[in-house]
Amino acid sequence: MIAPAMPTMQPVSRKELLLAEANRRKARALAQTKSIKFAQYIDKWHGYHAAHMELIGEYVDKAIDGTLWDDIPGEGMRYLFICVPPSYGKSSFVSRKLPALAVPRLMELGKPHQVITASYNSTLAEANNRKVIELMETVEYQDLFPHIVPSRKEWSAEKWSLEGESFTTCKAAGIGAGLTGFHAYMAVVDDPIRDRAAATSPTSIENLWEWWNDVLLTRILPGGFVIGMWTRWTENDPMGKVLTNIKEGKSTDRVVVLRLPAMAETQAEREAAGQMGLPIDSADPLGREPGEPLWPHQHSAAELAEKRKAQPVTWHSLYQQVPRPRGGYLVGQKDFKLIPAMPKQGIKWVWGTDWAITEKELAPKKGDDPDYTAAALVGLRMVDGNALNARLVIAFMERGQLNQHDARQMVKRVITGTDKRYPVRAGQANIDKIHLAEMKKDASLMNFSIRNLRHREHRGDKMERAAPWFERAQAGLVDVVQGPWNEMFFREIEQFPHGAHDDMVDAVSVAVAALGMGAKVKKQSRML
Repeated sequence: MIAPAMPTMQPVSRKELLLAEANRRKARALAQTKSIKFAQYIDKWHGYHAAHMELIGEYVDKAIDGTLWDDIPGEGMRYLFICVPPSYGKSSFVSRKLPALAVPRLMELGKPHQVITASYNSTLAEANNRKVIELMETVEYQDLFPHIVPSRKEWSAEKWSLEGESFTTCKAAGIGAGLTGFHAYMAVVDDPIRDRAAATSPTSIENLWEWWNDVLLTRILPGGFVIGMWTRWTENDPMGKVLTNIKEGKSTDRVVVLRLPAMAETQAEREAAGQMGLPIDSADPLGREPGEPLWPHQHSAAELAEKRKAQPVTWHSLYQQVPRPRGGYLVGQKDFKLIPAMPKQGIKWVWGTDWAITEKELAPKKGDDPDYTAAALVGLRMVDGNALNARLVIAFMERGQLNQHDARQMVKRVITGTDKRYPVRAGQANIDKIHLAEMKKDASLMNFSIRNLRHREHRGDKMERAAPWFERAQAGLVDVVQGPWNEMFFREIEQFPHGAHDDMVDAVSVAVAALGMGAKVKKQSRML
């Protein structure tokens, strides 16, 4: 047998060698100043060349040199929030590569160069930081930054320092961990919320927000900034709260949001996201056409369409980086008919109430955001004597984060503010019984029918109690009287059952139960 001929190696010309060397020098120079070029130079993973990664790199570079916020007014904290689907490379880049570049880059710019990296627990935060120090020990890194010398005294996944410096350069921490004695110019918070269960836990969200304000932000040096990256499980995450505070005039923080949905949106979808408080662009940040995938190598358009069909709730939060589906998880404003005034004839009315006991200023364990006391005036209008087609009317709503005395005064004010004395009802919780017992003692309310619902009238959990009127809304059988309270009401029902508050939902559920409308309408429910 004759052996096959070996391929002949073509000689490399001097010109080609010079060109290759010039390209290497150029790549090396870019890697010393540009974050995504650094990642590409130090790690040959193809994902760093994806268009969305290049764009993230541009934003990060502007954050490091400080120009990202030049056109944004304000004197508060500077934030860059990056919203990208999971497994699209953001953590590999920002949490495991960026600190290794940010330190020498900030030094070059004459700025403090201490860094905090944080995640939902210390295990993940330290795993990310371990990747950083492993990278910094490579020959390739030392070639780029020979002046960055690891300290022999402090060099671990929890924290590390540089030779010749008396302070910790980078510290990894889990949410809730203390940072006493450490300060940073740049903080990277990656996945502070573990999963949807944590996102729907008021306690978890409150603890995160307390740690964010009381620990993390107090450790940021003047002029410093925070990069936040996570799945938008809830509107009540730190990004949502920061944006809400700015909108309500409570802070002068400067925020840039880079949101890159897995599937490019239509303009109507972008505007819907804007209605949830998200900053929106006039076009897709990458110039994609509607329906075009963010990273075809990871998910094709067909694969994304299948995920959208199979997991509608997860699709929006996990892949589109929108905290909830357009129009609400279960129902939304689109399901209700707005009417100009409260109908006067042919309607049975009742006040539904849901009680809380803690005023806002005395709620440290609730992140300064305790439950509300809510009162809802709800009516039932029969149509042709047929209960199946009866219409519910939600005429008025008021709520407040109040102490016990002020909560009763608020409810007293609203129930006596109408031209007739409508019944007042509440659920079976102990706090409901306490408040209604006190109201019955009030001589000025003697002409009111005031009582707690019986167990048989108000069974099940919050979802089961809301089901009758949510289903009627889905069937187009619920009217809402126009009023200044509409916006907060629709926001709450669209976030239900994953929102921070459900007090208005509960108040309406009490009223609907009192009206005897617990039976389901004959229409397949999208909720149950």
